[in-house]
Amino acid sequence: MKRQTLIGVRPIVMKTLFAVLFLGLVLVVNGCGSDDAPSSSGGVVDSGDGGTDTGDKDDGDKDDGGGTSATGGMPSEWMTGVGVEKGSYPYLNRIGEKMEFSVYFKDRYGVYSDLVHKDNVHFRAEDGAATIESVTVENGIATAVLRSHDGGYLKGAGAWEATIPAEIPAYLWWSGDNPLGVPSRGRVSVLWYTRGEEWFTEKEGANHNDSYDSGELFVDTEDDPYLDENENGKWDPEEVWDDKNSNGIFDAGDTYTDTNGNGALDWGEYFKDANENNQRDSFNKTWDADKLIFGNVTFILTGDQPYIAWDKTNKTIANGGSGSVNVIVCDHNFNHLPAGASIAFSAKDSAGKEVTVYPKKITIPDNAGAYGKNAADQVEIITYAVTLTNSITEPEAPGDVMITVKASGDGLQETEATFSGVVTFD
Repeated sequence: MKRQTLIGVRPIVMKTLFAVLFLGLVLVVNGCGSDDAPSSSGGVVDSGDGGTDTGDKDDGDKDDGGGTSATGGMPSEWMTGVGVEKGSYPYLNRIGEKMEFSVYFKDRYGVYSDLVHKDNVHFRAEDGAATIESVTVENGIATAVLRSHDGGYLKGAGAWEATIPAEIPAYLWWSGDNPLGVPSRGRVSVLWYTRGEEWFTEKEGANHNDSYDSGELFVDTEDDPYLDENENGKWDPEEVWDDKNSNGIFDAGDTYTDTNGNGALDWGEYFKDANENNQRDSFNKTWDADKLIFGNVTFILTGDQPYIAWDKTNKTIANGGSGSVNVIVCDHNFNHLPAGASIAFSAKDSAGKEVTVYPKKITIPDNAGAYGKNAADQVEIITYAVTLTNSITEPEAPGDVMITVKASGDGLQETEATFSGVVTFD
């Protein structure tokens, strides 16, 4: 099995004084919440309409206890973890490329469960950009392989995504064409689920009997697994919208009925009806010893063409001083470049002498992956601040500074943009 990175938190974006560095986890774990304690990371998968069946049966039947050499008991949702080798790939509109992730099923003591096997763990991928190709289970670890498809997916796109171009300041200009897509087109959510129990902790004393007793603390999780297509951490029912220009995309001018008042169009997310009562069930406030436990994972599929834009507002830097300029680097859908991609920055003064630049290079880490909650957030994710220094000990030539940005990486078209008229040295 390939080396995996264990993940259990949501994306984080950190900013330094000079550059925006992506330290967030592309693996977004959500979909299993609790009123009493933090939710666990988990898995999903089912063979309902619009998905891919990865098991021999899709009925959530109770486990028969076979299939692995692990020794743990019933998997606990709060103890389950997810690991990815990479969370973002330059596979948008490419067919047959493979991505892999694993779900680590443990009982409430942290021991890998021997009650998980291929027939009772299910995965379901968001339609369009990728499907589940295969699933293997060994020693309580279920590994799923996704295969990329030709075409992105718009279901679950927030109305704010169409406003990203308007959010980019007027003082920025692009090298070549402008990006025209929306972030969700390149994002693929994957659901996993299997049978397990809700985590609980026993009280010390006479009733320390290795089973749940009334009054003991437990984590109440949602009953019906769901595919969190818009990554908002909750299940969204379908809302009706009017496609005014009949282009199949929810964009400016289209109207919709906001039934849940969240300010965005919801397409209606898939859920597994665990008790077949024809409705989506959430928390039941009761400890469950045998239920479907689940979680969601998100991958980013970027295009192979980087897009570069920069701040064209002229800035003058005095001798001995420093100043910064904003640069946007993204793909066609305003997502950040894939894991492993590099963005290099350099500059020369009017005499052709190298100028001190920070950072000189940024490499997108394997676990990078952030997604804005609005247009301003998304623009911030793909914006980098580049600092130039006008040296006083080795004076730079006064005049215009030429700045070069180069984006490259496996599966990407190497793209370079050089611009001037932005920074002037005194």
